[in-house]
Amino acid sequence: LTIGLVLKQFFQYDLKMSKHLSWLAVTTVPLIIFLISSKEFITTLGIVGSLAFGLTGIIIVFTFWKAKTKGDRGQEYNLPKLRVLGSLMIFMFVLGIIYTLWNVFV
Repeated sequence: LTIGLVLKQFFQYDLKMSKHLSWLAVTTVPLIIFLISSKEFITTLGIVGSLAFGLTGIIIVFTFWKAKTKGDRGQEYNLPKLRVLGSLMIFMFVLGIIYTLWNVFV
């Protein structure tokens, strides 16, 4: 539920979706996955969790990179851009999503 609420707020405030459209986007994806998968609650939680956390991790890496290039505030500390490590993390998140989907649907 917490991830759903955060995702709904992300759609509303960051992607400028309407309140109803963001609610629809957050609720229909798990419902469709439940209907397509083996109709088991735990399997649906695994799929939705891997998608939500995988996409959240990817968004965090891209947000970090964007903040490094477009940030206008003085920094208390400085980290390098970490292109290779960020790319590796994105690759690992994508592999995790693919692995979960592969185990469920194949």
